Amino acid sequence: ELVYLEPKSFREDSWETISKAVKEGNISKYNVGDTKTIELEGFGTHTVRIANTSTPSECNTEGFSQTACGFVIEFEDIISNYKMNSSDTSIGGWEASEMRSYVNNEIYNAFPEELRKLIIDTYVVSGHEAGKTENYKTTDKIYLLSTKEVWEDGEDNLIEYDTARDVTRQLD
Repeated sequence: ELVYLEPKSFREDSWETISKAVKEGNISKYNVGDTKTIELEGFGTHTVRIANTSTPSECNTEGFSQTACGFVIEFEDIISNYKMNSSDTSIGGWEASEMRSYVNNEIYNAFPEELRKLIIDTYVVSGHEAGKTENYKTTDKIYLLSTKEVWEDGEDNLIEYDTARDVTRQLD
C-alpha cells in the first residue's frame, strides 16, 4: 500500500500523493506544464502534463462541461492513431463515436492500476453535427480536448463550427 507523503513535485510524487493533494487543495507544488512519464501497457511510455488547476465560477454553471475545470492532465504527445468512426462521419457525435469507446476502454485499461482507480468521471459537453440542435452530454474517464479548450476563440482562429464552444473554457 502506498503511503501519502507531503507533495514534492508532479514528476516525483506517486499518483496516490497527487490525488490526495488535489482533493485537499494542496497543489502549490504542482504547476500547469509540469510533466510526468507513465507507462501505458501496449502503448509504451508517454509524457503527461498538467493542463489545468483552476475552477473558475463559470465551471459551476449548470450544463457547463467540466473538461477544462479543476485538475486536468493531458498527454503531451500522440499515444495512438484512431479514427473517430469507421464511417468517416460525425453522425452521433462524440457520444456514439468509436473513438470514445476506444479511449474509455483500450486506452483507459492500459493505464497503471494505481492511476486508473484515481481517475474521476468527468461531465463532457461536445458539439453536435449539422441538422441537430442539442449538444452531446456524456460522462467519461478520458476525453478529447475541444478546440476552445486548446486555444482561445480569436479573430484569426475562429471556433465557429464547435456548437459547444460556449459551455467550456480554455485550459489554464
